[in-house]
Amino acid sequence: MWPDKRRVWAVILRALGVLTLATSMGAAASVAPEVESFLDMPQGSSPSMWIRGEILREPVSTPSGSRFELRIDAVRPRDEWVPVAAHMEVRMASSPPAPNWFAGTSVELFSALRGDRPSANPGSAKHDRLRVRGIDVRATLKHHSQVRIRSPPPASVIGSVRDRIRDAIGDHQESGLLRALLLGERDDVPDAMWQILDRAGVLHLLAISGLHVGILIATVHVVTRLCGGTPQLSRLGALAVSLLIPVFVEPRAPVRRANSSATIYLLARLVGARLRGIDCVALATTLQLVKSPISVFDLGFQLTTAASVGLALAFDTGRRPAAFSALVRTSATAQLWVLPLIALTAAKLQPLAVVANLVAVPALSIALPVALISVGLNTVTPASVSVFAGPVASAQVAMINATDSLIDAVRTFAELAGDVLPVIAAPAFTWTHAGAYWAGLLLTVTSNRSARRLGAVTATLTVALALRPPIPYEPRLVAFDVGQGDAVLVETPRGAVLYDAGGYPGVDYDVGYHVLAPQLRRRGISRLDFLAISHFHADHAAGSLGVMKSVATSEVWVGSTPPGHPTQASVLAAARALDATSFAPFGLLQRAGCAWDPLTPDPEGLLEGARGVSNHASLALLARCGRYGVLLAGDADVAAEAGWLGAARGRMFATTVLKVGHHGSDTSTSAALLEALRPRHAMISVGIRNPWQLPRDDVLRRLRARGISVYRTDRDGAITVRLADRVRVTAERWVRARY
Repeated sequence: MWPDKRRVWAVILRALGVLTLATSMGAAASVAPEVESFLDMPQGSSPSMWIRGEILREPVSTPSGSRFELRIDAVRPRDEWVPVAAHMEVRMASSPPAPNWFAGTSVELFSALRGDRPSANPGSAKHDRLRVRGIDVRATLKHHSQVRIRSPPPASVIGSVRDRIRDAIGDHQESGLLRALLLGERDDVPDAMWQILDRAGVLHLLAISGLHVGILIATVHVVTRLCGGTPQLSRLGALAVSLLIPVFVEPRAPVRRANSSATIYLLARLVGARLRGIDCVALATTLQLVKSPISVFDLGFQLTTAASVGLALAFDTGRRPAAFSALVRTSATAQLWVLPLIALTAAKLQPLAVVANLVAVPALSIALPVALISVGLNTVTPASVSVFAGPVASAQVAMINATDSLIDAVRTFAELAGDVLPVIAAPAFTWTHAGAYWAGLLLTVTSNRSARRLGAVTATLTVALALRPPIPYEPRLVAFDVGQGDAVLVETPRGAVLYDAGGYPGVDYDVGYHVLAPQLRRRGISRLDFLAISHFHADHAAGSLGVMKSVATSEVWVGSTPPGHPTQASVLAAARALDATSFAPFGLLQRAGCAWDPLTPDPEGLLEGARGVSNHASLALLARCGRYGVLLAGDADVAAEAGWLGAARGRMFATTVLKVGHHGSDTSTSAALLEALRPRHAMISVGIRNPWQLPRDDVLRRLRARGISVYRTDRDGAITVRLADRVRVTAERWVRARY
């Protein structure tokens, strides 16, 4: 065992070296300069162009079609090809034709180049989701026929094997999970499954990382030893597996780092050297950051690195604990070291996730090798060898069924665990807390008892301080950045209300769970006085299920919607299951320290839209919070606004803030409404580069002609309006621009 001072200083110096390298190189990483001038050209300027390049990796299926990566070598915006070097992700609304397109295929396609633009909400990731994967730009196609093959696909053994693995996995209940576990292709995993695993604290099972690499290497070692192989032979087999993993799975940063750690360790053992685990982790992390500096901003890379550092320090003692003790210690150590990252990104703590991992990790340790063997039998065994065909097919079916049963058991257990295990909001957690917490954990791995106690106390107190929720001392509104959708939070010292919950039509992604729930937890909101759904179009209502599952909701207010609408039925069923009262509000209601006046359209207009969900039937809310007025207009049209002015003119009053109707469409926000309300500030929830070109210029002119300040989520990000002695408006993109 190291002397304490040497051990602590060695860890500190390694950590400082890696962080210094990561920070300096990560800050320098940016979009390829050659392609910047072609990005995000204004609407109406014909931004689409011919793009020429080489496929880097064959297409993989997604819930909405397929995607592949392209190395661009030139673009043709007008008449001539312009050399450009960039890495692009292409998403298609259809699967590619057979035979598949393999790496190395030269293609041309006609599309616009788009930069990535993550949502700008307080505390959310400040770096592009694609850039952390080394991708500079993206493009979207409707059909594979828009891609023109310039040269026939080259022969690709690796691509063919990957295709055979996909065919062997087939299409059954757990095929999406198997593709994620064996090939790293997570796009086909349903969002509902992501939520189940996340609530149970076992979402890391889907990301191929050190756990998966370790399971495969251990399997090779055990099988080799059982077959009479020498230790050196088992290490050679494990090394071969370690080198093959990044070839066949999607090469994300966590995979490359875990593979590098394993390879370094095995090479050292083969030559008779012994490297400490922390040395392997530090060297592998440095190599990954040298290869791809932007990986420092990849959350998956951060999580796996933190867990690996903790495990290397915890087990670098030379003693081998018993199997169950090692499992408990491994699970607890990994959870403790990744705790700050989860608290920073999702504003939550899952203290009992270690319990779920005690079941899920052993199940994965069995399911992964069994699945790999069963798929391997189908992939490498020639179908023409009839003497083997029957036994191999039977074995493969049995193994696939066993794997399905194991994965299904993990899913069922995770669902139960997610409903039972507590989730604690961590609203005040900052990077300062994270630094103090990790410093405390470092002290706990020393052999000095006093230092260990000090470290445990430091880490515990740091977490306790981060659990204290912030108290709003004045009413405030937050229009969240949820793309082409609406989600507005009204928060006061006496409660909180959410108006609409965003969502994406036809996309398997729950905005309520992944975006809004962390935002509510970050504000210390554990209960909503009510969730109001203006109408049941997906961009307003699809996220409501995720919100209700994550944050207790007392009431659900709904507008006038024809009975039997599927979204309405699912939302009301979820409300009943979660003991939330749902109703159509009427009359003046007092909630969360504000007076709420529901505005409904005239009956004739409702009859016209009775065949389906109608913008006209939006539930609008006129609120008075102290001496300030707020109108949340949903997607209500001009006719609905006229109905409010006619039926509720006596209740209308001057407002401070207007949430502009229908994302700034010219079907809403009439001059008569602006004259009656005389708002000072207008918030427009709208998606960047939306195909409807919202907000409309005539609406913006009407607002500015009356001296109304206009704020837009597509340009400003999340908008916060504080209603104190004076009104203060801040936008997330302004805050980020200052740092």
